[in-house]
Amino acid sequence: MDQLVLGVFLVLGFIVGIIILKHVLKVVLIGGVLIAALFFFTNVFSVFPFHEDKLEYVQLPLGFKIETFAEGLGGGFFSNPEPRILVFKDDTVFVTIPSRGEVVALEDKDRDAKVEKKRIIMKGLKNPQGIAFFEDWMYIVEEDEVIRVKFREATLDLATRQKILNLPGGSDWTRTINIFDKTLYVSRGSDCNVCNEQDAGRASILACDLEGKNCTIFASGLRSVGDLIEREGKIYATESGREGLGSDLPPDEVNSIEKGKSYGWPNCYGKRVHDIDFDKKVYVRDPCEDTGLPFLELPAHSEPLGVVSYEGRDFPKVYAKDFFIVYHGSWDRRSAIASKIVTVDFEEKKIRDFVTGWSQGRLVSIINFRGSLLVSDDTTGKVYHIFYQE
Repeated sequence: MDQLVLGVFLVLGFIVGIIILKHVLKVVLIGGVLIAALFFFTNVFSVFPFHEDKLEYVQLPLGFKIETFAEGLGGGFFSNPEPRILVFKDDTVFVTIPSRGEVVALEDKDRDAKVEKKRIIMKGLKNPQGIAFFEDWMYIVEEDEVIRVKFREATLDLATRQKILNLPGGSDWTRTINIFDKTLYVSRGSDCNVCNEQDAGRASILACDLEGKNCTIFASGLRSVGDLIEREGKIYATESGREGLGSDLPPDEVNSIEKGKSYGWPNCYGKRVHDIDFDKKVYVRDPCEDTGLPFLELPAHSEPLGVVSYEGRDFPKVYAKDFFIVYHGSWDRRSAIASKIVTVDFEEKKIRDFVTGWSQGRLVSIINFRGSLLVSDDTTGKVYHIFYQE
């Protein structure tokens, strides 16, 4: 009898177990479907149920305003990076979207700082980053090459597409491209956090002719360049330093770039400080003695990306000719640095907060725009307009 009771209980237990398992599997299946749906809608349709567009959390100096200039440029809980580099030409803002392999044109023909038309003008690219214009050519730097396409009134003649330069792909695929004085400048990030590069062209800035030929290493020892700009005949670059030395080292930098100069990475950082954590060799003379000094040191791990020299007349005179620098934001420090925009007095080199309180996105590129500024956000899939209104 006892064995019969035990058998009944075993059978009942088995049946109950099957029922419970069935419900658990159903819950797991439903949960999986919901997560997949969330991923689909946030990435394909750029849905942000928790991101309101009121921007009340953003703090600006008195008299300044911020509004959304464009949205729906990617973004989502699982996507990064989305809208990156901005360029303004002929009442149209061009923006690269690396994760989608696209270049998008944002038209504002009526000049009201609102996008009335958004068009994908190139697709199928491999992590496109920087854009530059010269005469009737648009230059685009991808992860592993530089191309150019004939440009005519906010459209591209794709039949003219040319590959003009091969680049090493992989690892840090961030690239910038700029044209100053009829010379093409292309930066390429390092292949590692800190190492001795096998490819001398990495962690450097190349200078080439406009056909992508006759390239030379213009400057080296630059781990990861965020942006290049020209001012008064000099080139300046933002640079993110290595990780792993704690919260406060090494400083990120703005460098005044000189031809043939090394800026220290991987053996040196900041104001010619020897990185003995990496470089264990013993030297007779200081290995950092001849490296380029930074124009400006920035907080460690702030990840400075976009930089622009303000050229408009709408802002108060205190901002005339200031540098505006975008911090993408940190992760490798005890007290995180949120994404924000700072200004730098060019003469005094004094850093001041400009746009702070950014809690929902990460800013990337910043450009002049009819006396105001535009800045891209690679998390919310938006471009913001910052302007002054008395």
